[in-house]
Amino acid sequence: MATVSAGARLHVGFQNLSLARERLYGGIGVGLASPRVTVTAEPAPTVRADDSLVRTYASRAVDVLDVPGVAVDAEESLPRHVGLGSGTQIALAVLAATARAHGLEPQVRTRAPAMGRGGRSGIGVATFESGGFAVDAGHPTNRFTTEPPAEGDWTVPPVVARHDLPADWRFLVVVPDADPGRSGDDEDASMRAVVERADPAIADEIAGSSHHNLLESGSISTHVASSGLFQLVVLPETAPCELALCELELARWPLSASESCSISTASGSSGTTSTPSPASTRAKSISSSRTSSGSPRSG
Repeated sequence: MATVSAGARLHVGFQNLSLARERLYGGIGVGLASPRVTVTAEPAPTVRADDSLVRTYASRAVDVLDVPGVAVDAEESLPRHVGLGSGTQIALAVLAATARAHGLEPQVRTRAPAMGRGGRSGIGVATFESGGFAVDAGHPTNRFTTEPPAEGDWTVPPVVARHDLPADWRFLVVVPDADPGRSGDDEDASMRAVVERADPAIADEIAGSSHHNLLESGSISTHVASSGLFQLVVLPETAPCELALCELELARWPLSASESCSISTASGSSGTTSTPSPASTRAKSISSSRTSSGSPRSG
């Protein structure tokens, strides 16, 4: 039996969305310690999982690893389509747990495309592997097509910068009680439309700024950013988070410090259990989390 636990990721944005540059996309993001996805897997003659999404990824993992089957139980899950990277984290957690249950190496970066992940941004894969703050190199622009590529017909963008974040940083994540963000074919079509009409001049300005500030300086500034359905606020101390949570009177996941991805071959969960209680206002959920900067561990 193997248990894998991985933290959510926040995607801050892309370095380039213009076809005028040599590389496209180039994701920027961070890994969080919580909320988390935690799955437990054990060898089985067929694929078994109560959750339909987990079952889909378990079937893919079995094919990719060329093993008979697996029984997967999802002990913790992330809210879907709200900007926390639930798809990639659950896919890679299922892959890693299935591999470990069968005594194999997960090789998540190599196998992520076969799981349908890493086709645009490599941040989810990077934070699953090592947590922290990550910047990826994007994809070669000449590989861009007006139609989605065949499943798995890509490689995960390489990481060009990674930093451990200060231990006292906290991320306050508020998920509004609103319709989910775009996903699947709708999201893909929207992103391709943006790329096709992107202004090269603006793209050059953004790319130059991000290259200087994220790659050359080697430092990360405290900032406020908004992406998708979440608001990202970096705070230097725990106290402001606690105060904000009290004032909003919202439920929260407890603060926890652990790696973005942890792997255990012993029975039981090696991850941090986080159980939200119902929110008392329009916000669906709120999480105050430490940054995650560890590497996968196995035991």
